[in-house]
Amino acid sequence: MSETDINRYQSLVDTLKKASYSYYQNDNPIITDYEYDKLFDEAVALEKKTGYWDPTSPTRKVQGFLLSGLKKVKHSKPMLSAAKTKSMDDIRTFVAGKDFYASAKLDGLTLVVKYDEHGDFVQGLTRGSGEEGEDVTAACHYIKNLPMHINVTSPLELRGECVVRWSEFNRIIQTESEHFSHPRGLAAATIRALTDKYIKNRELDFVLFEVIADGGSDSKLSKLEVCRGLGFTIVPHTGLNPSDEEVMDTINPKTSDYPLDGIIFELDSTSLSVSLGATEHHERCRKALKWEDELYETILRDIEWDTTKSGSVNPVGIIDPVKIDGSIVTKITLHNANFIKEKKLGIGDRVRVYKANMIIPALESSIDESDSYTCPELCPRCGHVLINRNGTLFCPNDSCPGKIVSWIAHWCSKKCANIVGMSEATINFLTSKGWVKSIKDLYHLQEHKTEWCNEQGFGTSSVNNLLAAIEESRKITLDKFICGLNIPLIGSKASKALADFYGYDIRKFKEQTLTMSKKVLKNKSAESYSKWFEKNVTQLFDIADELQFVKPLIVAPTTSPIAHKTFVITGKLAHFANRSSLVDDITAHGGTVASGVTSHVDYLINNDVHSSSSKNIKAKALGVPIINEEVYIAMKDGK
Repeated sequence: MSETDINRYQSLVDTLKKASYSYYQNDNPIITDYEYDKLFDEAVALEKKTGYWDPTSPTRKVQGFLLSGLKKVKHSKPMLSAAKTKSMDDIRTFVAGKDFYASAKLDGLTLVVKYDEHGDFVQGLTRGSGEEGEDVTAACHYIKNLPMHINVTSPLELRGECVVRWSEFNRIIQTESEHFSHPRGLAAATIRALTDKYIKNRELDFVLFEVIADGGSDSKLSKLEVCRGLGFTIVPHTGLNPSDEEVMDTINPKTSDYPLDGIIFELDSTSLSVSLGATEHHERCRKALKWEDELYETILRDIEWDTTKSGSVNPVGIIDPVKIDGSIVTKITLHNANFIKEKKLGIGDRVRVYKANMIIPALESSIDESDSYTCPELCPRCGHVLINRNGTLFCPNDSCPGKIVSWIAHWCSKKCANIVGMSEATINFLTSKGWVKSIKDLYHLQEHKTEWCNEQGFGTSSVNNLLAAIEESRKITLDKFICGLNIPLIGSKASKALADFYGYDIRKFKEQTLTMSKKVLKNKSAESYSKWFEKNVTQLFDIADELQFVKPLIVAPTTSPIAHKTFVITGKLAHFANRSSLVDDITAHGGTVASGVTSHVDYLINNDVHSSSSKNIKAKALGVPIINEEVYIAMKDGK
């Protein structure tokens, strides 16, 4: 045992403790998951080498902290972590000769939820310190997929992950001034907030992964399926004793809307799990496979900044091309100004990059750490002085071209006006020419047709196609119109709720919107909505005057052949303009659309019914019929 090893070990423990405190207490990680895991593994290796360990080390004791403003409650069973590995050989040794299954290791905030003997939800707790949790019962009432009543006759305690889907995370960071670099921090900050200021406008999911109960089936999988029948969302998982291929097909970070942090391999037998016991850090009945994030060295050549429709000015690192997971990467996310400073970046630095969870090109560290980069003080689009909000730069100029371009791009997107072929690059060109300064101007581009056709990169055919798409977009439903207005905190769901309230009547919407909006929206959303309209009502009317409002097709659910049927959509479409159009058609006929194939899905729509995609494979394994668009159309028409 050398003094050098002991000093290094203690230094690692101190760093891990600080990182854990920032992660769990402040919901604001100071190092990446990759960096934490690397330090953690080094500390474990030194413990084995020296035979010495600190009993308070994160390698020995589960980490977690409590907010002083939340009530503390002792857990009925300690909430421990999982042993981790990056080796499939370790996993194979762990499960050898035992029944097991694999499930997604979701990246959010672990919650305990409790129900009484009448089936009523009575309490929600965070993991906290592992021994005690924080009482977040009030906040749990805002988790839309968490049942408030279930059909049971005895108390039930469940554990799961409170998560924010990637799609919801992307919506929030575009519409709110609060900055988060990952859905995990957003979920934790939202559920642990001491007020309901934010949670009412953020969509959280509770995903169940463990049933804490005595008696009943010895199989953990069977218990999960019972809970699925009670209305809970269950963690994505395999069947018993899956092959490596089945595990990877079922739990794929590249296709999951949930943020994933690895794969959990769980022994299925409850009695066996209890007999194996636990350490202070983890139970011996499960092991987590962490994805190996391979590092690549390259050069940071530049940092580009761009202004979004919300006003945040975000940095993107430009690097020398490097091949990662089969694709050439030239750009990496740099999050915000604080991240650049923390990593001590400078142009020309040698940097290590990787794909976080095999998806997002990210920076691991700077090798040179020149710390020579200075963040901009002026908006790159309009030159206005930027303001710094908790490490994120914002442009306060409402007339900033960056905001306008992003708003117009949002208006042209599939979920709004759906102007096919109108890319952000084209919008930048149109604004640079001075032809488009607002959404209203899009509908007068015919006046510039001759000049436009003569511009390099465009021709008569492409310009005609774009003008035709713009004309087609004049026919719009009220919900898509509201969504396209880019009102902070008003996304697709809130837009639909407002349109439903006004009966998809633009006249009623214009006349009553300021006085009646609070009947549909609540608190912060209603406040944001009213504030936007008071400031932009003239612009709203100008846009509306260019459009022809139509009502969506609504089929009485009881008469539709696909009423109450659940569909999943994958692959390219031929009959419908895009996936959004098909989703609208299904919901208009009383059906629902799910994101993934489960045993509760009635049909998978895929024009290539024989493809080897993961959704096709899973549908076949579960006996879910795979149909193409033509079969769907015939089905909904009752043929």
